[in-house]
Order: sequence, then structure tokens, then C-alpha cells
Amino acid sequence: MLRLSTRTITTLTCAVLLALAACGGGESEQAPAQNKAADIVQQAVLAHGGEHADRVKISYDFREYRYTMILDGGMFQYERERPDSAGYIRDVLNNDGFYREIDGARVDLPEETAASYAFSLNAVSYFMLLPFKLTDDAVQARYLAEETVKGEPYHEIEVTFRQEGGGLDYQDRFVYWIHRDRHTMDYFAYDFETDDAGTRFREAYNARTVGGVHFQDYLNFTSPVISAPGDPIEQMDSLLHIQELDTVSVIETTGIVVEEIRE
Repeated sequence: MLRLSTRTITTLTCAVLLALAACGGGESEQAPAQNKAADIVQQAVLAHGGEHADRVKISYDFREYRYTMILDGGMFQYERERPDSAGYIRDVLNNDGFYREIDGARVDLPEETAASYAFSLNAVSYFMLLPFKLTDDAVQARYLAEETVKGEPYHEIEVTFRQEGGGLDYQDRFVYWIHRDRHTMDYFAYDFETDDAGTRFREAYNARTVGGVHFQDYLNFTSPVISAPGDPIEQMDSLLHIQELDTVSVIETTGIVVEEIRE
């Protein structure tokens, strides 16, 4: 069985732990920015219904798959399933690793293939669980600036990851725009070095609440100007304002069901 280091979901108190960790070993120049970022992340988690997201089962349709995410404290299981010409496929990624079933029977996969399937399943689940995933232990959050996007006030937060616990894509860099009044995560940008390296900017739309949890779909953009890892993705909101972003895809989920896990 392939074992992966994934960014597993934690409780809301991890945001406080991040702030404490930033202060460990004495005050530093980075500590105030890290503390402020942790406070804003915690506000966003609460605004998105984080009190309902620690012990929950969330199911939804995305493209050709039906996804299920089971979160039970520090334990997690991500699943996706669909019919195929080879049979009914079910992929599972949890604390123990990844496996694939076809018609209910586990199948052996080359390690590289299993890693690719696990990575894509984890990535879809990760984005679906934002901003809750911003409380993971591997997250390093830092406050950047106050910005205005489409006439609305935002906090701009940078997120990078520690290598330990940060997953295969720990070198990715994210920037989040969190509304200063509503505390919602309405935009985010990221650069990535896995697969085809590049940058993306996402704009949320179709916000709705199911079972106390806030969900939203996204318009997914790229930029001909800011297009490679290391480019200043924090400037992508300015490109949105002058309509200098190119649409890559629409990230749309349907059929969302939220079920509380009871002891």
C-alpha cells in the first residue's frame, strides 16, 4: 500500500497553535504578521462553518466522479467513484494510504500510477475543504496587506508549507483574499511545481450553505504575465480588475450532502 504524507484536517484550535508556534523561541520580525494571519484564518474558518466540519461526511459531484470526504477529528478518508468500461471504480485515500477498487475488489497498481491517483484525489478534496485546511500543522501563514478587490475590502494572506507534513506539493505557495467584514475567502491564487508548473487565480461564486457549511464554486484563471512559480501571484487581483486574466476552467460542484458524524 502506498503511504503518503497528506495535509490532514485539524480542529479550529490549530489556528491558535500556529500563532503560538510563531512566537516560539522569542519574538521575531515575522511573529506579528504570523499572529495576525492566524487570527484572520480562524475568523474565515468560523465564517465558513468550521464548527460543523470536524466530524462530518460531505458528498458531492465534481465532473465525472462522486466524491465523499469523511472527517473525524484527526482521521480522514477521501473517496471518489464512477462507472467505467473496466467496472465500477472507487478510489480511497485515508490516514493509512491509497487504494483502488474495481467492482468492490482491490487492484494492484504501479506505484507511480497509485501516487498520481492519490495526488489528484487529495488535491480536489483539499480545495473543497478550504479555508478549513489553512489550520493544518504544516501551514505557515503570513499577513501581507490590506487590499481592495472589486470595490470590497480584503486581507491578503500568504500561505506556504513546512516540508514535514506538507505533502508532495509542499513547495506550492498560496495567497488568499479574505473579506475584512464578512470574513469569507472570496479569492485565492497559487503557484505549483508539480505536474505542469504554473499559476492559478480563483474567484468564488455561487456561495451556499449546506448543513451549516459554506460552499462555493470558482472561476479558474491563469495569467500570461504571472505564469511561473516564483512570480508575484499576490498581484493577480490587480489583473482581475483590468480583465487581464484568461479563463482556464469552471470549478463547479453539485449534489452536496452534509451529514454529521455522531459518536
